[in-house]
Amino acid sequence: GLLCLYASGNLSGFVLEIGYSQTTVVPAFDGVVLTHALSFAPLGTAAIHKCIRALLAEGTEARLVNGCDAAQLSSSDIDDALVRGCFVREAGPVDSSQDGVSDLEILLPGGGRLWLSAAARSRVADVMFGGSGLVPLHEDKELSIARMVLDVLLKCAVDV
Repeated sequence: GLLCLYASGNLSGFVLEIGYSQTTVVPAFDGVVLTHALSFAPLGTAAIHKCIRALLAEGTEARLVNGCDAAQLSSSDIDDALVRGCFVREAGPVDSSQDGVSDLEILLPGGGRLWLSAAARSRVADVMFGGSGLVPLHEDKELSIARMVLDVLLKCAVDV
């Protein structure tokens, strides 16, 4: 994790590692990991997958086109949609007409297509940062990347 800091020319900072089922916040100061302040949480891109599947079930902000079935949609298809079309937006109300964000249709293996509305593209990642109201994140309503970073900050000494 520290190689990310070194590559950016820094010896101090946070490294945020988001996996499929777990997120880790690693604080470092002068090239040393502050192990007492590490933070791990059962929060990962699986939450975004759950959100996209919930939107597909709802059918208003995401849907499958050309006879594709939601059961046929694999995790790698959803990952592809995330990489190609979803993003974290600035805080505030979603107004895609002013953001220049448009709906997106992604071609899936087998000829099907996944359609995501502009609002869905900019909202699905919100589940990682405190929720978007789309689906419950976790049993722990306070679980979010923002909360994890705050907890790490509180564990560190003031002069770090």
